[in-house]
Amino acid sequence: MHADRQSLERQRDDLRESLRLIAERKTAYVSPTDVPLQLLRDERERQRELDELERKIAALGCDTPPLPPSRTAPNPFGRRGRIDDPAEFFGREELLRQIFEELGKGSNLSLIGEREIGKSSLLWMIEHSGPRRLGLPDGAVLSINMQLIHNDDDFIEELADLLRIEPCRGARLARKLRGKRYILCLDEIEKMQRDRFSVELREELRGLADGRTAPLTLVVASNVPLAELFPDKLGETSPLANICSPLTVPPFTPDEARAFLLTRLAGTGVQFADAEIAELLRQSAGGHPARLHAAAVALYRQKQGA
Repeated sequence: MHADRQSLERQRDDLRESLRLIAERKTAYVSPTDVPLQLLRDERERQRELDELERKIAALGCDTPPLPPSRTAPNPFGRRGRIDDPAEFFGREELLRQIFEELGKGSNLSLIGEREIGKSSLLWMIEHSGPRRLGLPDGAVLSINMQLIHNDDDFIEELADLLRIEPCRGARLARKLRGKRYILCLDEIEKMQRDRFSVELREELRGLADGRTAPLTLVVASNVPLAELFPDKLGETSPLANICSPLTVPPFTPDEARAFLLTRLAGTGVQFADAEIAELLRQSAGGHPARLHAAAVALYRQKQGA
């Protein structure tokens, strides 16, 4: 028993040193947003391992054994909705590479995918890591959640606030932005379908984002192509569809889905068998992130109660 405790304590000391070195490496970055995602993931994994070791060491000093890890570790699949923590963001490396490659060329993008496929999380990652990956100053990547915007005036006020200028539009706004460059992410752009938003607003956005020297580069997220969302005139396509290159947001690949599950389970003491992972993939229609997440939550709870 004593030898077991000594071995665990040596492992604990090694993990503490590893976490100290990670913290030291993080101080080399000017902004927290510059810290590489892999370093944040390593830190989270080492912390989970340390927590598990602490429980084992504490158990050796107790008369009664602790509950198994599967009953004490929090559900690692409990979080839903938009991911706004880089350490929690998973996969999508190839898709992000394509996105930043196109943004580096000045291309406007239309991210298209079904609901809860991860579009909002992608937009957050663009805002979070865009300045570093594209060599832009902090504050050059802006984001507007259209769920909170109700009409043209709301939109113009929000945009002006992000740009730190007085609200204006049209040619006056274009003059204020001359010589500048911003990337503007628009989530839930379906909201602009409503009668309270004018076609003129979409035309102005096009005018600000069309051309090599345009001040805005747009990244918009929607469930269907823009031409279907905004058929502004019979026989004519949407002004935004004309300038935004479509990019489909797919489900996780089987390898991504499997890696996501195993990464989340690391340090919990819970394991999913290969057959269970295959069933989760089936339930999630092959790797739809939100459905995979929900199915994994249920399976994890089932194993906790086993």
